[in-house]
Amino acid sequence: MVGISSITFPASAAKLAEGPTAVKKALDIITSSPGNIGAYHGLQVEDGKTAYFSALWNDSAAHNAFLKADNHAAFTAALTELADGPLQAIYIEASGDAVKAFESPVTEGVHFTTKSTDEAPFKALAAAIDSVAPYAWGRNAENPNHVVFFVGWESVEAHMAVKEKSEDVLNKARAVSENIKIAHAKLTKA
Repeated sequence: MVGISSITFPASAAKLAEGPTAVKKALDIITSSPGNIGAYHGLQVEDGKTAYFSALWNDSAAHNAFLKADNHAAFTAALTELADGPLQAIYIEASGDAVKAFESPVTEGVHFTTKSTDEAPFKALAAAIDSVAPYAWGRNAENPNHVVFFVGWESVEAHMAVKEKSEDVLNKARAVSENIKIAHAKLTKA
């Protein structure tokens, strides 16, 4: 299983104006960390203001070592400079193909706040997605009632076309969830 750390924050308008170079410091730190196998960043398609910074890890041990490393404070400071509000971070041990999901033209993030830890509806959803798009999914390491899917699509429109054909499986996941948040981003690999 690949580990995924994902950080979301409202992007600073001033830093947005600087373009992709604004995130270079954070990227340099994380991509040089042992066990990091990729880092991705971008803005939410729907609002153009919510920033995403995700890193893929060999495993949770590599991620945990980074959290304790001397350069973690500098990484957090570099991201904080880009933000116009708080950083929100999650970590999941992911099933699926995270690299392909994050390297697709559009990556969808789906966050389910679940009523239980029953995985059957989410395994069924993963099986349905597997036939049409690359994905990675797992439970938030700090909150077992938070299930996250990252799905790679050719476009937001391609996602919507498939979604209409998958309502039965989606309804099973919805039935065990209290809240669902969906967003898309065009991510750039470091």
